Amino acid sequence: MTKVINLRRCPDKDCRKWSPLKNWKECEVSCDQCGEHPASKCPICGEVFDDIFYDGEYEETMYNLVEAAKEFATKAHQGQHRWDGKTPYITHPEAVADNVETPEEKAVAWLHDVVEDTKVTLDDLREAGFPEEVVFGVGAMTNPKRENTYLEYLKTVMDNPIALNVKIADITHNMSTMPKEKKRQSLYAKYELALYILEHHAGN
Repeated sequence: MTKVINLRRCPDKDCRKWSPLKNWKECEVSCDQCGEHPASKCPICGEVFDDIFYDGEYEETMYNLVEAAKEFATKAHQGQHRWDGKTPYITHPEAVADNVETPEEKAVAWLHDVVEDTKVTLDDLREAGFPEEVVFGVGAMTNPKRENTYLEYLKTVMDNPIALNVKIADITHNMSTMPKEKKRQSLYAKYELALYILEHHAGN
């Protein structure tokens, strides 16, 4: 059985456009982008027929999940910058994505700060068609308005395998790019402790 994600692509070579899963209806439907080309799916078990994916390639489908996350994050973080006030913020999610392995982890890596640092909500991610494992991963990495203590936040991260691996890559990149200013020393020490806790948990 081919794994389903919540993004679907019209199989016609002249269309090949993606749209949220919720916009597709059961059985024989038309592409909601071009309005013409049919596609088939099982609405219950999630099994998809090869004509759903261009050339029947699951790998291409997952690649486009990552590309969709990259595009979404780039737009959400537009105008934001890193520590120096000059480097585009999107370079951070990009670096995190480069240091995790699975397509789901890469998607979460691209999106991991959009809820905490922009006006995007988890429901916005669902509306965009991202699968629940990606939404849950982003949610686990989000501590809005610092509502939880940092330790409580880390526990939430550790309960989600995708978020755990992404958070390790996130902290590692933050530590490697953090300015060597005295006022940053306490934050660096906080990251060091968090990284130790997360890596220890990941190793068990």
